[in-house]
Formats: sequence, C-alpha cells, structure tokens
Amino acid sequence: MQNRDEMYDFIDAEIENLRKEFGKFPVIRAESEDTPERFEQGRQMALDGWRGDAGVLPRDEDGRYLLIQHENSKGEWGVPGGGHKSGETMAETARRECEEETGHVCSLTGVIAVRIKAIRHETDPEQTLPMLTVWFEGSTESGTLASSDDEVVAIGWFDELPENVFHILDEYVSAE
Repeated sequence: MQNRDEMYDFIDAEIENLRKEFGKFPVIRAESEDTPERFEQGRQMALDGWRGDAGVLPRDEDGRYLLIQHENSKGEWGVPGGGHKSGETMAETARRECEEETGHVCSLTGVIAVRIKAIRHETDPEQTLPMLTVWFEGSTESGTLASSDDEVVAIGWFDELPENVFHILDEYVSAE
C-alpha cells in the first residue's frame, strides 16, 4: 500500500472486519499536525506497511485491569499496545504488544473505541496521512508480569483504574 487512498481502504476494511467480529463501537475522528520531518517519517513507515497502532485493556479472572506506563507517559497509566507491523491485523498487533509489554498472553473480547486520525503536514496542510488506532478489551490467558520492551517503566494490576489513566480508559470505565 503506497498511497493515501490505499491506506483509507485498509482502515475501512479493518473497521468492517472488527464490526463483524465484535459488533458496534465508537469511531472517533481526529486531526493533528506534524513537522515536515515527522510527517516524512510517518510517510516512510506507511510505505513499509505501518497503518497505526493498537492496544488492549486486559482483565484477569478477578476483574483486575492490567496496565502499563511508558517512559514518555508522564506518569499516566495506559493499555499495553503499540505500533502496527506490515501484514498484521490490528487485533494481532494488540495481542503481540500485550505479550511484549506485560508478559501476558491475552484474548480480545471487544472493541472499546477506534480512532481515525488525519495527520497533516505542518507547512503543506493538503498533505495528510491517515492513522488508525484500535483499543480493545480483553482477558488474560497466561503469563507472568515481565516486559521485553525497554520503553515500559511499570506494569501493574488494578482493582479499579487509577486517577492518572489514559483518557480513553476513563471514558470506558465511566460507561460500564
């Protein structure tokens, strides 16, 4: 996939497949702006097959949430997740990232939300790059708390989500 239309085709197909498997979920539309250097990095990643990122909010049999903190998260807890790799579905990305970042294998049980972000070139706003983010809910199947990702600085189980949680999770829990 080498052009913006093909990326949007991927996003549309991925959302359709997720709806077939998991039912309805909110789709959030957003925009952001990148410097020419970062925009070009994103374009090169897209040429290599990157389409965005995915994460999962896993729970264990006792209902506890498994959360992580990344080194650049400013102390905020969030879901295990990260960048899509060429050839993966977003579900595969979420499961892979969960295992890499927490040491736990998880199954996906639903979709919390999907975000389609149009990233605009800072000095040439006609240039855009679409990015798909999928937040899943899931359950842990097996594992021991351990991360193989150097960017993860903390992993923890929580009976309730902490106050300093990534905003999409706060909305999810208030909707339960």
